[in-house]
Amino acid sequence: MFQKIKDLTKIKGNIDELKEEFHGLKKSFSKIKDEIKHFEKLFSEQNKLIDHLSKELVEIRETKNAINKEVYDFKLLRSDIQKKIINEFSSEIKKDLDSMFNQLKTDVDSFNKLKQKVLASKSILDESLEEIKKLNAISSRIKESDFELSKYARHLMENDREKLELMKKIDSLERLIAKMRRNKQ
Repeated sequence: MFQKIKDLTKIKGNIDELKEEFHGLKKSFSKIKDEIKHFEKLFSEQNKLIDHLSKELVEIRETKNAINKEVYDFKLLRSDIQKKIINEFSSEIKKDLDSMFNQLKTDVDSFNKLKQKVLASKSILDESLEEIKKLNAISSRIKESDFELSKYARHLMENDREKLELMKKIDSLERLIAKMRRNKQ
């Protein structure tokens, strides 16, 4: 009777441990949800950056078109002074455009790297969610009979221990009897 109560207490302890592990998994899942929200926020910011860069690119194209029109107008003028101004203006514009395009290229490269990191993080997150689902499935399949098997194994171990103790006692009794016989002779 006491053994059953002990066993029930041990089972309750095991169930409490499983509950604690489940709560730990629940907390991990909550942290993962927070990370997903963080990634969604980053993704939203990336989209805003892309929209901003697209608008700047349109403005650059409009500026380029306007500049090309001005250059064409200056070409119509034939004086040397006008040609010098056009050349200087064109070179300055080219430098500005080159720096803007280089900056744009750098921004696009940074965006692509960040996008790859976000996708890699998403795949890791998906794998983690799959593992959590597997753990939930395993924990739902644990039955009381699994705990009964562990009780039976403990019972067998106790019986083995008792058997060893009895064998030691028999051995010591045999030695004692042999000693007593020797003393009688």
